[in-house]
Amino acid sequence: MLDPSYPSECDAPPHAPARVTDLDWAPGEESGLLSRDSLFLDSYRYGSVALSDFIQRTVHLSHLTAQRVRLDANQFVFLDLETTGLSGSANSYPFLVGMARVQSGGLLVRQVFLTSPTREPALLRSIQSFCAGAQALVTFNGRAFDVPLLRSRATFIRSQLALPEEHIDLLNPARRLWRARLRSCALTNLERQVLDEWRAGDVPSALIPEFYYRFLHSGDAMPLQPVFEHNRRDVLAMVALAGVIARIHAEPAPPRMHPQDALSVGNLLVQAGQYDAAATSFRRALLGYLPALARSEAFWGLGRCLLQLGRNDDAREVFLLAAQIGGPCGLQAAIWLAKFYEHRLVAYDEAIQMTERALALSSTERARESLGHRLRRLRGKRYRVSSRTSRETGETRPSSTVSEE
Repeated sequence: MLDPSYPSECDAPPHAPARVTDLDWAPGEESGLLSRDSLFLDSYRYGSVALSDFIQRTVHLSHLTAQRVRLDANQFVFLDLETTGLSGSANSYPFLVGMARVQSGGLLVRQVFLTSPTREPALLRSIQSFCAGAQALVTFNGRAFDVPLLRSRATFIRSQLALPEEHIDLLNPARRLWRARLRSCALTNLERQVLDEWRAGDVPSALIPEFYYRFLHSGDAMPLQPVFEHNRRDVLAMVALAGVIARIHAEPAPPRMHPQDALSVGNLLVQAGQYDAAATSFRRALLGYLPALARSEAFWGLGRCLLQLGRNDDAREVFLLAAQIGGPCGLQAAIWLAKFYEHRLVAYDEAIQMTERALALSSTERARESLGHRLRRLRGKRYRVSSRTSRETGETRPSSTVSEE
């Protein structure tokens, strides 16, 4: 493997600049850069997802922004980097940037390639130029990788870099939506399982830095063609994924949705404060097969939505089902029911029954101690109410001790 040290200008081979014969690239706005634009029409489909799913539904992505602002499609910029190593390494810097932005006629995907590491400031300026006027940056794992790397590189080379104020990292909603079913939320796995897109002949990400180092020594960009395509597909996959997420929020529970996904959608909608739509998703999840604990979670989520919608009696019936199944959500449901019976219905027998159920479901000493205290208090209340009722009716309660006489 070639030495991945940061090459200086004198390290470049005598046959630089890059040979781009048969590649649809053109010199960039500044020397040391190559640029390629690809325009995809609204009707273009990446896997089973049309670009229009994103373009027409961006209003449903507002909950992913920090300020919950509604943005037009052309105010989003998608960004993906190919780098020489992992973020945090002194020798890691971006050499290929893929960006996408909606414009009249469709989606413009622009790729900017760094032919000489000494021109990295020009690469950062090209990113800033493409992002000008945008309100939200969209990445996949960019909060942990792409953006910190860009900012650290800008600081290191003493260059300016202005990015959109809002940042949507699609990895976070993807995990909330699909990790329960898919386990792995790597972009390539989401492509297969969610977007119905399979990559053929894709270059492994771990090998991409070596492709670039070989280019720096040879000046031949042709072997980098799979890397360029890998980057472009990453950008298109992000746009399609954003479209799926927007479509889910527009139509939370389509009939063909997997029950586990419907459960995850319900949880995500609860976080967004969309309780009516979340309740629909939880009901859809409960129509299909779910493991016991997931079913308890769906009943718990549905009950919480019903509470927010002011339907306390319906929520009580749903919480009873969750408590009957058990699990962590069943425990929470039993605790809620105990409080509801005690404070709203003043039904101490039922409150005691639910506290005993919660005690049976609890797994920590602290929880058992708290529930034990609640149980003793409830029994004391029941005894005092019973004693007061007996005195008012003239009945004589049996003594707690028996006389020997």
